[in-house]
Amino acid sequence: MVLAGDQAAQAYATAEAIDAYQQALALQNEVEDFDPIRGAYEGLGSVLAFANRIPESLETYQALLALAEEKGNVAAQISALNKLASTVALR
Repeated sequence: MVLAGDQAAQAYATAEAIDAYQQALALQNEVEDFDPIRGAYEGLGSVLAFANRIPESLETYQALLALAEEKGNVAAQISALNKLASTVALR
């Protein structure tokens, strides 16, 4: 699902990318590896920002930050904070 979202985003198929990332996030409790989950959050936040859905993008990055803090994943925390800052700058 994350790969499908990435491919749709690269093709500027925003609605399809959002759908694919959301489907991937719906399965996050079934996945042990954090990297695909992080990719889904990051991809969704990026596509939402591209679609000028800034509040939703910020919510997505905040959810990633909370999950990364829960998992103790410092790299994902830094990434989420950077993406939050970049997205806030778009306002």
